[in-house]
Amino acid sequence: MGICLRNKVKKWKRSLKMNYLQLLEHSEKERNTALLSLDMNQIKVYCIKFGLFISDNDDAFFRKHS
Repeated sequence: MGICLRNKVKKWKRSLKMNYLQLLEHSEKERNTALLSLDMNQIKVYCIKFGLFISDNDDAFFRKHS
């Protein structure tokens, strides 16, 4: 994991002191920002934070499901 990626994860962990509703609002905005950016690193940071499965294969990561 790169240094930039680690710093983003550390920043997010510090923000956990927010109350539950603020956290939900924050995570929703963060999800939308990450997914709409189409930036693989930003999406992976989001997935790591929320314990979501991420593929090691970049082609599979962005594969369109039909």
